[in-house]
Amino acid sequence: MATLNSGDLTSNSLYTPFPQGDVGVRSGEIAVGTDLAAADVLNFVTVKKGERILGVSLVSSTSLDTNGTQALSFDVGYDYGTGDDQETDADAFVDGGTVAGRGLVSEGAIKGLTFPADGTVTATVAVAAATAAAGTLTLSVIIG
Repeated sequence: MATLNSGDLTSNSLYTPFPQGDVGVRSGEIAVGTDLAAADVLNFVTVKKGERILGVSLVSSTSLDTNGTQALSFDVGYDYGTGDDQETDADAFVDGGTVAGRGLVSEGAIKGLTFPADGTVTATVAVAAATAAAGTLTLSVIIG
């Protein structure tokens, strides 16, 4: 299992609407090769304690699975806290969103999740590609 981090995650240059009450979109992108495997975790953006997730979307720049019967799918979830207070739900927002060519992979279902501790919004490879192709994934999170 591999873990990939977006440059936005590690640069700490993300838009921060909290605590002024604004709504903003925070995005991170990760270039992926043909080596994505089931259970690989991609860490896209950070979320600060008290921020509320209003929605998520995962977009692919190209088809990451060029097989006639595409298999590649992703879960989108979160990880926050540390030690005994750590909470992880890999598919809280999207459970098995299938990549169907270029474009929107899936939009998240949970609305209004407030993070009780600093954390990360992640995507996990649920099913590996039948015929993998390289591309870029962008995860956008609406935060209020």
